[in-house]
Amino acid sequence: MSSKSLIIAVVAIVVVAAGAGAFVVLSNNNGSSNEKAADVAGSYGLVYGNADGDTKFSDADLNIIKKVMDTPSLLKDYPLADADNNGTVEQADYDFVKSLVDGTQPADATVKVIDALKNVVTVPFPLKSIFFFGQVNGRTVANVLDLQDNIVCLATNDTYLNDIDKELMSVTNAEGFSGKIPRLTSNANETDISDLSKTTFQAAILEESGMGGYNGDAARSFYDSIGAKVLQFNFDSATTSLQSVATIGILVQKSDKAANYIDLVEDVTDTIKNKTGSKFGTATVLSVVMSNSVSGTPSDYYAATVLAGGKNIADWTTSTKKFNPSNGDTWLYESKYNANYMIHFKSMAGHTLDMDAETIKDNLKEYSAYFSETTMFKNGGYYLLNGLIPLPARLAYMAEVMYTDSVGKGYGATVFQDFVDSFTDLKDWKAADHTVMWSFKEGSGYVPAKSVTLSEESLTLGLSNSAQLTYTLNDGATDTTPIWTSNNTSVATVSLGKITALAAGIATITISIGDATDTCTVTVQDVKATEIQLSKDAVSLGKDGKATLTYTITPSNASIDSFSLTSSDDSIVAVGDGVVIAKAIGTAIITASVGDVSDTCVVTVSDTAVTGITWTEGQTVSKGVVQDYKTMRGTSSYDYEFVFTVTPEAANVDDLAVTSSNDSIVKVVSFDECDGKVTVVLKRVDDTTAEVVNITVSAGDQSCIAKCKCNGAK
Repeated sequence: MSSKSLIIAVVAIVVVAAGAGAFVVLSNNNGSSNEKAADVAGSYGLVYGNADGDTKFSDADLNIIKKVMDTPSLLKDYPLADADNNGTVEQADYDFVKSLVDGTQPADATVKVIDALKNVVTVPFPLKSIFFFGQVNGRTVANVLDLQDNIVCLATNDTYLNDIDKELMSVTNAEGFSGKIPRLTSNANETDISDLSKTTFQAAILEESGMGGYNGDAARSFYDSIGAKVLQFNFDSATTSLQSVATIGILVQKSDKAANYIDLVEDVTDTIKNKTGSKFGTATVLSVVMSNSVSGTPSDYYAATVLAGGKNIADWTTSTKKFNPSNGDTWLYESKYNANYMIHFKSMAGHTLDMDAETIKDNLKEYSAYFSETTMFKNGGYYLLNGLIPLPARLAYMAEVMYTDSVGKGYGATVFQDFVDSFTDLKDWKAADHTVMWSFKEGSGYVPAKSVTLSEESLTLGLSNSAQLTYTLNDGATDTTPIWTSNNTSVATVSLGKITALAAGIATITISIGDATDTCTVTVQDVKATEIQLSKDAVSLGKDGKATLTYTITPSNASIDSFSLTSSDDSIVAVGDGVVIAKAIGTAIITASVGDVSDTCVVTVSDTAVTGITWTEGQTVSKGVVQDYKTMRGTSSYDYEFVFTVTPEAANVDDLAVTSSNDSIVKVVSFDECDGKVTVVLKRVDDTTAEVVNITVSAGDQSCIAKCKCNGAK
């Protein structure tokens, strides 16, 4: 495989993890040094001596090393040419790499590897015996590289697939298998560590979150006692997962298998881009992890949908944002989040892809219940994707849902089949016979849409106004992905059934689902507003306080192109997006107007002291509640939201402060006050320390403490 830049270097994609939380990189390697790691952007195999950064030692590496020897300034372009990482490329580097290419290296040869934290780890070459800890993501790597030949002990969770993971699991003593290799749990309990200590190996390859478990003191002590090195890999994104496959492939001398897998992933991403053409990046999408955590912009799940061709419309900067209607959440109902698709990544329980109809029904009911009232769900855009399938297949199934007309029906199964044929010994196994992605319709059988009926045959809208169309399908249809079009986009546009009136005229809105279609005629004209009414006549605020202000226009289809919301004195009260913000002591009048009608609200800002701050113990926000404190079980995959109440509602909040008693364990991400409520967003940043962390909210001479229970802290 030739050296080439990594795919989508600026976009990370998720490798869905089973259970709670995605994997993070470990630190404190056995065998690591204080050597400075090279800048290896654009490289796959991160082993010194692999000068071109591809998936194997080859003559191409020798040619590069010679060039750098002749022109030392080229080392900045080929940092891995320095096989011993001493800062100079010399004859010794060339001779050593040549022995690796020829297979004549000394029996005690070692190579230097860069891990995901840019530690330089010296390991034996080749690696012949390893302890491997990996769950869904790690098992894909093990299957691709046939690591069962190298593994002397395997630790993994219980969500493996009997068919896809058959070769890997068959060497172990897992339930249903008769292999001799110990299979440990993913918990690293006392029995696991005891069983592990009965084995011996050259290196431990670990995929784990935090510093406990198989990277904890007990395991580390054992690794030290047998001289085993520790290699740590991050499989969360395309870049790091493919680097890990290439690097491990070099170390176990299975470079061709690593190259084949990388080629498959790159072929999928290239195919999606080439076949969708100008459509790529136009299908709007949101992604969900766990039960009801919607991914934000930093999330790898967000990036996965982008890589598959979606335009993810999440606009929050936290990894996830919880949505639970039973707790009063309504934010996902806002029109700006009405995506074409919602992809829910979930590692399904059990050891088979072929769940019975009742199990499918129960899963769909459980996981889709949070989103059943969203426009996405009602429009058939909600899909549940089994996270146990490998990375390239996940991308292909998502692309098939979003761009069926471009990549073709069955594209996901085709890629899944390519993976199975290339990296397993399964015979007569057909991906097309298995269902790994479901729409919200109960059951898994495909039923085409034969008829579709819109909620309106015709509409009249004023300028800049909007209306939401809904539709009904024939009973049992599972082909539920609608395509909305307008025949006159200068008059009216449509997105997910929401019509927006732009200019006077007539437009025909068409919905198409498979071969079924229906239309609605939209007439846009200047409809005069007869009344506008604000939700409040008067508002009292303290310093820096905020309050929401909404409005109602009559008739509902009136022209709103002239709508405005202004303040008589922006230095006292500012207004924007329906929120008034106190700037200084005094009074200002907020005016809402449209056409010839208006309404006002008097906002008075006064110096009012806070008399109390409270937090309702036991409020349910995220990951469960225990007695008078909240349990925090995750790291960066979770955001926790606490809501405090300030009394009186119109009190001063200019000195509002929120602090953590230990921000190295739980940090305050953000906080904001509106309508007398202080919303605090927290993140667990260290899941290795058991402690109760106090979150203190203070304003004036009042304060309130909420307790966060971390792990098993009392």
